[in-house]
Amino acid sequence: MAVLRHTHIIKMRALTDVPRTSADFFIVMDRLPDTLDRRIEVWTKKNKRSMTKKNIKEEMFYDRLSIAYDICSALLFLHRNNVVYRDLKPDNLGFDVRDDVKLFDFGLAREIQPRDKVEGSNPETFKLTGQTGSYRYMAPEVAKERPYNQTADVYSFSILLAYICNLELPYAGFDHVKMMQKVYIKGVRPKIVKSHPETVKELLPRMWNADLAKRPSIEEVSEELGKALSDLSGDALQLDETNRTRASLDAK
Repeated sequence: MAVLRHTHIIKMRALTDVPRTSADFFIVMDRLPDTLDRRIEVWTKKNKRSMTKKNIKEEMFYDRLSIAYDICSALLFLHRNNVVYRDLKPDNLGFDVRDDVKLFDFGLAREIQPRDKVEGSNPETFKLTGQTGSYRYMAPEVAKERPYNQTADVYSFSILLAYICNLELPYAGFDHVKMMQKVYIKGVRPKIVKSHPETVKELLPRMWNADLAKRPSIEEVSEELGKALSDLSGDALQLDETNRTRASLDAK
């Protein structure tokens, strides 16, 4: 945490000048007044109130996808520094006073070491601790305690992205046994909403593929989300221009 510096990763600001085993030891971190799980509850209520207001719903979706893109950029930074996060979920994402999303709680994050590499594996995988993280967002290979790599974070992000887009809790009511039977063995995944951008609808199944070799890298995910945001922004500008033209004609 002392060396990680990214806009969307929580910062360690200071620590006490006493031994870390001392009862007086503490660290100073950014203050995050809100968390993503609480924010999703607010979004869900607003979305229900705006059911008949298409423009408002589209703007809200754009804002949510922008936050997902920012989360992706934090993962991209970690992966480029050979770190796998392993515990991506709404509870570990917060918002600072400027309303910037921040990834925090690095208790399960791990720097990947060459000594952990599984010899002859293709794609490259590593001997890392299985059953790590939260089951709802855990990649199948992690749940099954098989070798894995940073695409485990890509899988976790796909479930989080579906939650942010759909505003429906993935696998609601699933316990550990049902997660293993339905999700990790039978391949059940969150639904894909037809009205969402084509880029997102095509990206999600690739990200949550049970075969980690078929998942995109976090770099590719970031690029595709950027395209989706660009397309949505263009649509919004075109709609705004259309509305202005109509208003001008009405005035005449």
